[in-house]
Amino acid sequence: MSGAKHHKAVYGFPECETQARALAAVLRCPYFSVALHTFPDRETLVRIEQGADEAILFRPLHHPNAKIFEVIQAASAVRDLAADRITLVAPYLPYMRQDKVFRKGEALSQKIFAGVISPWIDRLITVEPHLHRSHTMESIFPGIKGSALSGAVPLAAYFKGRGIEKNTLVIGPDEEAFHIARPFAEALGLDWITALKKRRGDRDIKVTLEGSALTGRPVLIIDDVISTGMTVIGCARAALEAGAASVSAAVVHALYDEQAAKAFKAAGIAPVVSTDSIPHPSNAVVLAPYFAEALG
Repeated sequence: MSGAKHHKAVYGFPECETQARALAAVLRCPYFSVALHTFPDRETLVRIEQGADEAILFRPLHHPNAKIFEVIQAASAVRDLAADRITLVAPYLPYMRQDKVFRKGEALSQKIFAGVISPWIDRLITVEPHLHRSHTMESIFPGIKGSALSGAVPLAAYFKGRGIEKNTLVIGPDEEAFHIARPFAEALGLDWITALKKRRGDRDIKVTLEGSALTGRPVLIIDDVISTGMTVIGCARAALEAGAASVSAAVVHALYDEQAAKAFKAAGIAPVVSTDSIPHPSNAVVLAPYFAEALG
């Protein structure tokens, strides 16, 4: 270990170094890499070289299982280096959708995850977590301060800065997307609706649009997460069949792969814009200033 202890520092993991460095730059504080060593049995050793009074751990937690334990090790390491306060900035937060037991015998993963991570940190900041039944972060994560940032704000700022046609119709691809479609559209002065979705399987989805005139209008589909992309494709097809002039999409968390990206293009969806909450080729909206504002 070298160097003096710092007042505040951002600690980033290898796969998200660009985003973590951007946050450190906005905060005007040092950036340190979290070093990971993987043993043959897939155990991971975490090493941190320098301490800070306020340690800000930065890591999106998609593909979460190994990452969560590595974050806990990092939190333990900075605490051992005499950190007074540890904040986890997790732009994407996992295990939030299973917020109730839908079928007997299922694990309540949201509660389990909260119990695992909460003892190691003092604060948690994320963007658009799944809060459909548990409406506050404090009700989920015991004993820590939680902040759930809106993805509508940075996405709306992005489109406002680049211009968007005033007759654009904003569509949330299912009923649960109203929480992001409405504030996004209102910030831009646009009309908005939510689609009706019927899911028959992960890749078998029927989307219908009701009650809006789409003929000749550009459509922008907005959602918090795109994974398989089937909901977005179904929504785009319904919009184009109803006469939409064009279809584009915006998303907070881009989890989809190259195959889905090709399917979007084939379905006439272009462009697709995402925040950098998860490193992805579609990233266009930088979240660092919003995290910095939340950190104070």
